[in-house]
Amino acid sequence: MLLVTGKTYTYKLLGVIDMILVSTATPRGGEIDPVLSEQLTKVAAFCINYLKINRFNALLNIIVSKRKGYISGGVGGYCSADRQEFGHHGKMWNVDIEIANVGRGEMMSVLCHEMVHAKQYLRKELDIDGNRWKGKAFKVSSKDVYALNSPWEKEAYKLESKMFKALLKHPDFQWMKKYNTDFMEK
Repeated sequence: MLLVTGKTYTYKLLGVIDMILVSTATPRGGEIDPVLSEQLTKVAAFCINYLKINRFNALLNIIVSKRKGYISGGVGGYCSADRQEFGHHGKMWNVDIEIANVGRGEMMSVLCHEMVHAKQYLRKELDIDGNRWKGKAFKVSSKDVYALNSPWEKEAYKLESKMFKALLKHPDFQWMKKYNTDFMEK
């Protein structure tokens, strides 16, 4: 089951997501366009299945900036995650993904990229606070501001490309072809 801004959906064609609840909102908790919300949720469901992370107990919050353009001068998105106590439900992951308000196709690609980081956190492959990747310390160069040469970013770019291409080929995502995907030709 997917929980989207107060409505519950079962996305049968991609398989039921049992443990991850997905919500979409603006940074201050406002609602986003319902069509965009549904598209982001379906892409997130696809990524959850593709990355095989549906067994985790998690709240996935997809936050879309109201302001058009990239975040902080060129960033397409961010992902952060932590484990929190949720009453009688026990510990659950809380994953926040912030997406820049750019072209629709690029937003979906950024979501694919950030979902890889979500997978890395959920599987405890990545610990940014401790600069650890798969249990080993990793030093990010001070010249590499966005850690683009880090193993977690390399994996995210690789899987983002694979997932996005798989989305474009999937019959349930033919609607994506109407959006500009030229940015993927890099």
